[in-house]
Amino acid sequence: MATTKQAAGAGFRHCRIYEIDENGFGVVPATGAVGYDGVWFSLAKALTLTIPDPQILQHVGDDRVGGVDLLPPTEAMSAELRTGKTNLEVDAILSNVNVVALGEMQLSGAGTDQQGMEPHIAILAYRQAIDIDPASVTKGARRWIWVLMSQAIVFPKMGAMEEQAVDENTYTVQPMVFSQYPWGIEFEAATEGFEDAQLIRGISQHRPHLGFWEGDGVVVAFTFAATLQAAATTRVSVFHYVASTGITTDVTATVTITTADITFTVAPAADDVVTAFYEIAD
Repeated sequence: MATTKQAAGAGFRHCRIYEIDENGFGVVPATGAVGYDGVWFSLAKALTLTIPDPQILQHVGDDRVGGVDLLPPTEAMSAELRTGKTNLEVDAILSNVNVVALGEMQLSGAGTDQQGMEPHIAILAYRQAIDIDPASVTKGARRWIWVLMSQAIVFPKMGAMEEQAVDENTYTVQPMVFSQYPWGIEFEAATEGFEDAQLIRGISQHRPHLGFWEGDGVVVAFTFAATLQAAATTRVSVFHYVASTGITTDVTATVTITTADITFTVAPAADDVVTAFYEIAD
Protein backbone atom coordinates (compact mmCIF):
# COMPACT_ATOMS: atom_id res chain seq x y z
CA MET A 1 0.00 0.00 0.00
CA ALA A 2 1.38 3.39 -0.99
CA THR A 3 2.11 5.86 1.80
CA THR A 4 -0.19 8.87 2.09
CA LYS A 5 0.96 12.27 0.82
CA GLN A 6 -0.34 13.97 4.01
CA ALA A 7 1.07 13.68 7.52
CA ALA A 8 1.39 15.79 10.68
CA GLY A 9 4.83 15.66 12.28
CA ALA A 10 6.13 16.06 15.83
CA GLY A 11 9.54 16.15 17.46
CA PHE A 12 12.94 15.35 15.92
CA ARG A 13 13.90 11.71 16.06
CA HIS A 14 17.03 11.09 14.00
CA CYS A 15 19.80 12.68 11.96
CA ARG A 16 22.55 10.88 10.03
CA ILE A 17 25.44 12.14 7.91
CA TYR A 18 27.29 10.39 5.10
CA GLU A 19 30.75 11.14 3.79
CA ILE A 20 30.45 11.26 0.01
CA ASP A 21 32.94 11.02 -2.84
CA GLU A 22 33.33 13.12 -5.98
CA ASN A 23 30.44 11.25 -7.61
CA GLY A 24 28.10 11.87 -4.68
CA PHE A 25 28.11 8.29 -3.33
CA GLY A 26 28.81 7.29 0.25
CA VAL A 27 32.48 6.63 0.97
CA VAL A 28 32.47 2.89 1.77
CA PRO A 29 35.38 1.95 4.09
CA ALA A 30 35.82 -1.54 2.55
CA THR A 31 34.56 -3.52 -0.42
CA GLY A 32 32.23 -6.49 -0.13
CA ALA A 33 29.13 -7.48 1.77
CA VAL A 34 29.37 -5.02 4.67
CA GLY A 35 27.96 -1.63 3.79
CA TYR A 36 28.36 1.98 4.89
CA ASP A 37 25.46 3.36 6.91
CA GLY A 38 26.84 6.80 7.63
CA VAL A 39 27.33 8.23 11.11
CA TRP A 40 24.46 8.77 13.52
CA PHE A 41 24.20 12.38 14.73
CA SER A 42 22.90 11.21 18.11
CA LEU A 43 21.17 13.44 20.67
CA ALA A 44 20.03 15.79 17.91
CA LYS A 45 17.64 18.43 19.26
CA ALA A 46 16.50 20.47 16.25
CA LEU A 47 17.03 20.99 12.54
CA THR A 48 15.83 24.46 11.64
CA LEU A 49 15.49 25.30 7.95
CA THR A 50 15.66 28.87 6.68
CA ILE A 51 13.89 29.21 3.35
CA PRO A 52 14.30 32.68 1.78
CA ASP A 53 11.28 34.61 0.59
CA PRO A 54 10.91 35.20 -3.15
CA GLN A 55 11.62 38.55 -4.73
CA ILE A 56 8.37 40.51 -4.86
CA LEU A 57 8.17 42.93 -7.80
CA GLN A 58 5.46 45.58 -7.86
CA HIS A 59 4.49 47.25 -11.11
CA VAL A 60 3.56 50.78 -10.06
CA GLY A 61 1.93 53.61 -12.00
CA ASP A 62 -1.02 55.97 -11.85
CA ASP A 63 -0.44 56.27 -8.10
CA ARG A 64 -1.21 52.59 -7.50
CA VAL A 65 0.06 49.05 -7.79
CA GLY A 66 -1.01 47.78 -11.18
CA GLY A 67 0.41 44.29 -10.83
CA VAL A 68 2.59 42.04 -8.71
CA ASP A 69 5.05 39.40 -9.83
CA LEU A 70 7.44 37.00 -8.12
CA LEU A 71 10.99 35.97 -8.97
CA PRO A 72 13.03 33.24 -7.26
CA PRO A 73 15.00 34.28 -4.16
CA THR A 74 18.60 35.37 -4.64
CA GLU A 75 19.69 33.75 -1.37
CA ALA A 76 20.26 30.04 -0.80
CA MET A 77 18.34 27.89 1.63
CA SER A 78 20.24 27.27 4.87
CA ALA A 79 19.75 25.41 8.13
CA GLU A 80 20.97 25.06 11.70
CA LEU A 81 21.34 21.79 13.56
CA ARG A 82 21.40 21.71 17.37
CA THR A 83 22.61 18.74 19.39
CA GLY A 84 22.87 17.99 23.09
CA LYS A 85 26.38 16.57 23.24
CA THR A 86 29.95 16.92 22.02
CA ASN A 87 30.74 14.42 19.25
CA LEU A 88 34.40 14.45 18.23
CA GLU A 89 33.88 11.78 15.55
CA VAL A 90 31.21 13.76 13.71
CA ASP A 91 33.01 17.08 14.13
CA ALA A 92 36.23 15.62 12.70
CA ILE A 93 34.42 14.35 9.60
CA LEU A 94 32.75 17.71 9.07
CA SER A 95 35.99 19.67 9.63
CA ASN A 96 38.24 17.43 7.49
CA VAL A 97 40.51 16.58 10.44
CA ASN A 98 41.25 13.50 12.55
CA VAL A 99 40.48 12.38 16.09
CA VAL A 100 43.81 11.58 17.77
CA ALA A 101 44.40 9.30 20.75
CA LEU A 102 46.71 10.68 23.43
CA GLY A 103 47.07 8.04 26.11
CA GLU A 104 43.45 7.27 26.98
CA MET A 105 42.23 10.70 25.87
CA GLN A 106 40.69 11.61 22.52
CA LEU A 107 41.29 15.02 20.95
CA SER A 108 40.58 16.92 17.74
CA GLY A 109 41.29 20.42 16.43
CA ALA A 110 38.87 23.27 15.74
CA GLY A 111 39.48 26.47 13.79
CA THR A 112 42.27 24.73 11.89
CA ASP A 113 44.00 25.38 8.57
CA GLN A 114 41.44 22.98 7.05
CA GLN A 115 38.76 25.68 7.18
CA GLY A 116 37.55 26.13 3.63
CA MET A 117 38.38 22.48 2.89
CA GLU A 118 35.27 21.01 4.51
CA PRO A 119 33.95 17.96 2.64
CA HIS A 120 30.55 17.68 1.01
CA ILE A 121 28.29 15.29 2.88
CA ALA A 122 24.78 13.89 2.54
CA ILE A 123 22.25 14.34 5.36
CA LEU A 124 19.15 12.28 6.18
CA ALA A 125 16.91 13.42 9.04
CA TYR A 126 13.40 12.49 10.11
CA ARG A 127 10.64 13.10 12.64
CA GLN A 128 7.66 11.02 13.64
CA ALA A 129 4.23 11.85 12.23
CA ILE A 130 0.72 10.49 11.78
CA ASP A 131 -1.39 9.98 8.68
CA ILE A 132 -3.95 12.82 8.55
CA ASP A 133 -5.32 12.33 5.04
CA PRO A 134 -9.12 12.51 5.46
CA ALA A 135 -9.56 9.99 2.63
CA SER A 136 -6.94 7.53 3.89
CA VAL A 137 -7.96 4.11 5.21
CA THR A 138 -4.95 4.32 7.56
CA LYS A 139 -5.75 7.74 9.01
CA GLY A 140 -4.09 8.09 12.43
CA ALA A 141 -1.39 5.50 11.67
CA ARG A 142 2.30 6.15 12.37
CA ARG A 143 4.24 7.82 9.56
CA TRP A 144 7.64 9.52 9.23
CA ILE A 145 8.46 12.87 7.64
CA TRP A 146 12.01 13.12 6.35
CA VAL A 147 14.42 15.47 4.59
CA LEU A 148 17.36 14.42 2.44
CA MET A 149 20.22 16.63 1.31
CA SER A 150 22.34 14.95 -1.37
CA GLN A 151 25.15 17.45 -0.83
CA ALA A 152 25.77 19.89 2.00
CA ILE A 153 28.59 21.51 3.95
CA VAL A 154 28.27 21.61 7.75
CA PHE A 155 30.29 23.84 10.07
CA PRO A 156 30.58 22.71 13.74
CA LYS A 157 30.28 25.42 16.41
CA MET A 158 31.23 24.47 19.94
CA GLY A 159 28.67 25.35 22.60
CA ALA A 160 29.30 27.62 25.57
CA MET A 161 30.58 26.39 28.91
CA GLU A 162 28.46 28.11 31.51
CA GLU A 163 27.14 27.58 35.00
CA GLN A 164 24.05 25.37 35.36
CA ALA A 165 23.83 24.79 31.61
CA VAL A 166 23.89 21.50 29.73
CA ASP A 167 26.01 20.84 26.65
CA GLU A 168 24.51 22.20 23.43
CA ASN A 169 26.42 22.42 20.17
CA THR A 170 25.21 24.08 16.98
CA TYR A 171 26.07 23.35 13.36
CA THR A 172 25.62 25.70 10.42
CA VAL A 173 24.26 23.63 7.55
CA GLN A 174 24.57 24.84 3.97
CA PRO A 175 22.70 22.64 1.49
CA MET A 176 24.30 22.79 -1.94
CA VAL A 177 22.39 22.90 -5.22
CA PHE A 178 22.43 19.31 -6.50
CA SER A 179 21.04 17.63 -9.61
CA GLN A 180 20.81 13.99 -8.56
CA TYR A 181 19.80 11.69 -5.73
CA PRO A 182 22.56 10.22 -3.52
CA TRP A 183 22.25 6.99 -5.53
CA GLY A 184 23.22 8.73 -8.78
CA ILE A 185 19.89 9.06 -10.64
CA GLU A 186 19.53 12.56 -12.05
CA PHE A 187 16.41 14.67 -11.60
CA GLU A 188 14.28 15.07 -14.72
CA ALA A 189 11.65 17.67 -15.48
CA ALA A 190 9.40 14.94 -16.86
CA THR A 191 9.61 12.88 -13.65
CA GLU A 192 10.34 15.09 -10.65
CA GLY A 193 9.20 18.33 -12.25
CA PHE A 194 12.62 19.91 -11.58
CA GLU A 195 16.27 19.44 -12.55
CA ASP A 196 18.07 20.67 -9.44
CA ALA A 197 17.23 21.24 -5.78
CA GLN A 198 18.70 22.00 -2.37
CA LEU A 199 16.45 19.66 -0.42
CA ILE A 200 14.27 16.59 -0.93
CA ARG A 201 11.46 15.86 1.50
CA GLY A 202 9.16 12.90 1.84
CA ILE A 203 6.75 10.81 3.90
CA SER A 204 7.19 7.10 4.59
CA GLN A 205 5.38 4.42 6.56
CA HIS A 206 8.58 3.32 8.30
CA ARG A 207 11.79 5.14 9.15
CA PRO A 208 13.99 5.80 6.08
CA HIS A 209 17.59 4.71 5.74
CA LEU A 210 20.35 5.03 3.15
CA GLY A 211 23.03 2.35 2.74
CA PHE A 212 26.03 2.03 0.39
CA TRP A 213 28.23 -0.90 -0.65
CA GLU A 214 31.24 -1.12 -2.99
CA GLY A 215 31.59 -4.04 -5.38
CA ASP A 216 34.69 -6.20 -5.69
CA GLY A 217 33.75 -8.42 -8.64
CA VAL A 218 33.18 -11.42 -6.35
CA VAL A 219 30.53 -10.65 -3.72
CA VAL A 220 26.92 -10.96 -4.91
CA ALA A 221 25.08 -10.56 -1.56
CA PHE A 222 25.10 -7.23 0.29
CA THR A 223 23.80 -7.28 3.85
CA PHE A 224 21.85 -4.77 5.92
CA ALA A 225 23.23 -4.06 9.39
CA ALA A 226 21.54 -6.11 12.12
CA THR A 227 19.90 -3.00 13.60
CA LEU A 228 18.88 -1.67 10.18
CA GLN A 229 16.89 -4.53 8.67
CA ALA A 230 14.27 -3.65 6.06
CA ALA A 231 10.65 -3.37 7.16
CA ALA A 232 9.49 -5.28 4.07
CA THR A 233 10.96 -6.39 0.75
CA THR A 234 8.53 -4.07 -1.07
CA ARG A 235 9.97 -1.08 0.77
CA VAL A 236 13.52 -1.37 -0.58
CA SER A 237 14.83 0.44 -3.68
CA VAL A 238 18.23 -0.66 -5.04
CA PHE A 239 20.51 1.19 -7.46
CA HIS A 240 23.69 0.03 -9.19
CA TYR A 241 26.36 2.50 -10.33
CA VAL A 242 28.63 0.93 -12.95
CA ALA A 243 32.01 2.63 -12.70
CA SER A 244 33.10 1.63 -16.22
CA THR A 245 30.17 3.51 -17.81
CA GLY A 246 29.42 6.13 -15.14
CA ILE A 247 25.73 5.18 -15.31
CA THR A 248 23.39 4.37 -12.40
CA THR A 249 20.44 2.03 -12.97
CA ASP A 250 17.46 1.18 -10.79
CA VAL A 251 17.88 -2.58 -10.35
CA THR A 252 15.15 -3.13 -7.75
CA ALA A 253 13.22 -5.45 -10.05
CA THR A 254 16.25 -7.53 -11.11
CA VAL A 255 17.88 -8.35 -7.76
CA THR A 256 16.69 -10.63 -4.97
CA ILE A 257 15.66 -8.64 -1.91
CA THR A 258 15.03 -9.93 1.59
CA THR A 259 14.66 -7.94 4.80
CA ALA A 260 18.30 -8.81 5.57
CA ASP A 261 20.16 -8.45 2.28
CA ILE A 262 20.29 -7.79 -1.46
CA THR A 263 21.58 -10.44 -3.86
CA PHE A 264 22.76 -9.87 -7.44
CA THR A 265 22.91 -12.56 -10.11
CA VAL A 266 26.26 -11.20 -11.30
CA ALA A 267 28.66 -9.62 -8.82
CA PRO A 268 29.07 -5.84 -9.20
CA ALA A 269 32.56 -5.06 -10.45
CA ALA A 270 35.32 -3.39 -8.49
CA ASP A 271 34.59 0.33 -7.94
CA ASP A 272 30.88 -0.18 -8.68
CA VAL A 273 28.56 1.24 -6.01
CA VAL A 274 25.35 -0.37 -4.76
CA THR A 275 22.93 1.96 -2.97
CA ALA A 276 19.74 1.06 -1.12
CA PHE A 277 17.18 3.61 0.01
CA TYR A 278 14.73 1.74 2.14
CA GLU A 279 12.43 1.73 5.15
CA ILE A 280 13.75 0.00 8.27
CA ALA A 281 11.76 -2.20 10.64
CA ASP A 282 10.16 -0.34 13.54
